[in-house]
Amino acid sequence: MIGQTLGHYRIVEKLGQGGMGVVYLAEDMQLGRRVALKLLPEEFAGQRERLERFLSEARLASSINHPNIVSIYELGEQEGRPFIAMEYVPGQSLRAGLLRGRLPLKKVLELAIPAAEALARAHRAGVVHRDIKPENLLVSEDGYIKVADFGLAKLKPSYSGETATLTGQFSTDAGKVVGTAAYMSPEQLQGEAVDGRSDVFSFGIVLYEMTTGRSPFLRGSAASTSAAILRDAPEPLRKLEPASPAELDRLISKALEKEPGFRYQTMEELATDLKRLRRDLEGGRLLETQPAAAALKAGAGWRMGVAIGAAAVLVVAGVWIASRWREQTPAAPPMRVVQLTSLPGLEDEPTWSPDGRSIAYTGDAAGNLDIYVQQIGGGRAIRITDSDADDAQPAWSPDGTLIAFVSARARPEKRLSAMLNLAAWSLFYAGRNGDLWVMPALGGTARRIAEDGYFPAWSPDGRRLVYQCLRKEYWDLCVQEVEGGEARALGLDLLNLPVVTQPAWSPDGKWIAFVAGTPASLQLRVVPAEGGASRLLTEADKVALRPAWSPDGRWLYFSSDRGGQMNIWRARFDNGQIDEPMRITTGAGPDLHVRVDASGRRLAYSSVQGQADLWEHNLKTGRESPVMTETAFEDHGNLSPDGRWLAFGSTRSEGIQIWLRSIDTGNLTQVTPTPYARQALGASWWSSDSKYLYFGGAEGIEQYDVAVGSARRIYTLPPEERGTGGSQFCLSPDGRYLVLGGGDFGIVRIELATAKRVTLAKPADGVASEPLCSPDGQWVTFQVQRGPLRKVWVVPMAGGAAQQVTFGESEDSHPSWSADSQLIYFDRNHQDVYVVPRAGGEPKPVTHYRSFTVTLDYPMATRDGRIIYTRNDKVGDIFVLETTGE
Repeated sequence: MIGQTLGHYRIVEKLGQGGMGVVYLAEDMQLGRRVALKLLPEEFAGQRERLERFLSEARLASSINHPNIVSIYELGEQEGRPFIAMEYVPGQSLRAGLLRGRLPLKKVLELAIPAAEALARAHRAGVVHRDIKPENLLVSEDGYIKVADFGLAKLKPSYSGETATLTGQFSTDAGKVVGTAAYMSPEQLQGEAVDGRSDVFSFGIVLYEMTTGRSPFLRGSAASTSAAILRDAPEPLRKLEPASPAELDRLISKALEKEPGFRYQTMEELATDLKRLRRDLEGGRLLETQPAAAALKAGAGWRMGVAIGAAAVLVVAGVWIASRWREQTPAAPPMRVVQLTSLPGLEDEPTWSPDGRSIAYTGDAAGNLDIYVQQIGGGRAIRITDSDADDAQPAWSPDGTLIAFVSARARPEKRLSAMLNLAAWSLFYAGRNGDLWVMPALGGTARRIAEDGYFPAWSPDGRRLVYQCLRKEYWDLCVQEVEGGEARALGLDLLNLPVVTQPAWSPDGKWIAFVAGTPASLQLRVVPAEGGASRLLTEADKVALRPAWSPDGRWLYFSSDRGGQMNIWRARFDNGQIDEPMRITTGAGPDLHVRVDASGRRLAYSSVQGQADLWEHNLKTGRESPVMTETAFEDHGNLSPDGRWLAFGSTRSEGIQIWLRSIDTGNLTQVTPTPYARQALGASWWSSDSKYLYFGGAEGIEQYDVAVGSARRIYTLPPEERGTGGSQFCLSPDGRYLVLGGGDFGIVRIELATAKRVTLAKPADGVASEPLCSPDGQWVTFQVQRGPLRKVWVVPMAGGAAQQVTFGESEDSHPSWSADSQLIYFDRNHQDVYVVPRAGGEPKPVTHYRSFTVTLDYPMATRDGRIIYTRNDKVGDIFVLETTGE
């Protein structure tokens, strides 16, 4: 359709697609303006119900005149195909804005009040929307909200007030369920007649999600979501957001009453209460507290208008366990949590000054990562690094004069990259493309003291640093004099484990605690500072990160998911061993980078969130847009060759499951019978005719019949290969060969009919993994990891010499093919998608994020000229937990 003309509209690009039509950006050649053009898909043009509902949308929406409702310009037809020309809203949907989590209360009210007034206006005109959800609330670049998509709207059976003059109105009968399950009212789900109170319920769900960052009823399937709406009470708002006003909790609870008679009876009543709440907040009658880790980053169509003074520390009420803070105190002392930072974007990695008056941290307010210093008593944060490169991981020296940090300023890209082999936690830690530097604590000239050094920690005397270093293509810990001299590697006895990182030097100088392990098992260890055998401190089946010592060396603090969420824990340390850990924080997390001040009574940590969803890049227009915008973690998007189904991994139910979404209807189907572990890939592969989806099970490769909805085993993995190659595979387009990778066996081609195995590639050093078969069946691309580096390779399917196609110091991973098998797309440094010819050449960037706060994964090219990839946006704030009594 791109470039075609309908009437006097020239189609420019595709904006999106839903169950009721395809929307394009078009140019009105008569009036010289941009419009959104909605077309009924050709396959539905002959379906009377679809056609009538499509025409109904235009007639209903055009009957309502309100500045916060998308205007309808024209209902037209070209060669028997109807279209709607409507107002184009440059910006993005509310759903896209919620990718970063919950909104500050002021922003919630700024958007919700005009939206509620617009719906009240529609109700007065006799129109019930019936599909209120974040996707249908558009936020313009200048901050105005518009209600869109009246495709499921209908006239109320009776109403008073202003009338809507309509002809040929299509009305859906009672007993038919239409809408989006997670936002339906109970009466709508049960097929009963609905009125404006149904929209009140749906709008209440949207308010809850805007305020908390999560859906009140969304469950693992449409059936369980529907049951929750009919049966379950949502989790109390103030339990999730303790600092939210009680009036807001009451307001949303009233909107979510399951019996329509107990709800707000009109949207006008709800709008009035929202305006009253805003008045009371602005008048100082109520306290508004910014959410912990969900301030939306300015930009991309969101002008948040956030002007938060750093002069005052915000006090945030929290729910914390009653554990002993000091050994001599029999009962837990009172605790409080203060929020030190609340700017949009990322504030992370705090470190105390020795006098306890200031905290240095990593922030991205200037566009790249920089080091900031914030006084605890008030005042503005001071940016002490001013390069255009990423600076992160500050560590304050014991005498308070210096700050050690990691920087990319000596690297061509000037951007730090995500650390490999931390599984889901990789995106939270920079561990590539940087060097170790030292600078005066209040700013000044910095000097580099080590290349490829990360996570610096000072010795108690302030003369040395221990840090993560690269030795013979494997990670180790190095100790180095700050004033010069050669680095000394500790030579840890860890058999070249892929993760050795995040050291912390004990106050008595005798021990160094650190993190080591594999993506599936990240553990705390300690090693004598002068060298020797390391000792395991934490269990292999739990994640432990970022150790920190108490000033007296008697306690180790760390982050762990042992309680179900990533929170702060501490354990008594004695002679190389720890007692049973005790939980310190109990929030939703992740709570990371804990540090203890010199008094031992205050903890600084960051609460950081990453929202992973599927996005797409249009290769023709260069436009980026979200594909999946759920509150769950979405990953590994894979569009079927016929474009009808999207397979993806998701945490919307237990663990990681593979799901299918119908492109036509949006319906979801769970494919996998049992969940993957969080560190597993959850990848899938389509047959060339789109009839079958293949995925790796616990014992082999499964074939899922899309039409039937069931799976069968097509290949059983040998016991020694289970857990390695089962989720890293592809099939030749003719279905003859299965190609496995990811284990010690390299890249192996297996003829399914005979089980004959042929090794296509097995590097002498490094691990070959993630094979992907080309659409023409002639090639296999894969990645090879040597130490911290990954590179893209290709090998003929028929066998022959494997060839490396990417080079240099970058980390190149997750390759995929173009539709013509001539190009290979891949992920560079988890920051951008690149493309390189199959025969080799200079890779070129496809996306241009270049930011550590946005990480990318698993690009997959589609036949219609798009790249679908996982995008994870990271935001965070710094908190201080302190005791308030003895």
